[in-house]
Amino acid sequence: MRYLCLAMFCACLTLPAVASVEQSLQQCGQISNDKQRLACFDQLSASINTSQSQDKVASAAALSGTTPSESAVDRFGAKPKETVSEPDEIKLTVASIDKSPRGALIMTFENGQIWRQLEVEHFSLQPGSKVTIKKAAFGSFLLQADGLSRSTRVRRVQ
Repeated sequence: MRYLCLAMFCACLTLPAVASVEQSLQQCGQISNDKQRLACFDQLSASINTSQSQDKVASAAALSGTTPSESAVDRFGAKPKETVSEPDEIKLTVASIDKSPRGALIMTFENGQIWRQLEVEHFSLQPGSKVTIKKAAFGSFLLQADGLSRSTRVRRVQ
């Protein structure tokens, strides 16, 4: 029932537009000169195409809450100009180490950051150890202690 009422409401909104198009078609059809009649139909067709494209732009703007501008079209797909550059790695000193119930290391560093080991495996770290945390694939991070060749995957908690 709801959809029927919505369809009827939409039909009522479009009836005046359809009526004006029909009137314009009749007026164009009554012109006796071939060139003038063709120009009339061309003009009507162009006005219909323009109003349809304006309706699409208006509905897209209503959905997004903004109106597209020339600069927005120019920026589409481009990398943002205001990017914050982040280092690829940081060097920290371990202040304290705790263990989660599952045995993963929870490391607090001297700068106040807290990182958690994601892989539950043995990894030797002591308070005062110097470590390097590097960016890895897909937004993950690897922690490597100075002097060790192994690394472990970590996530920042705080």
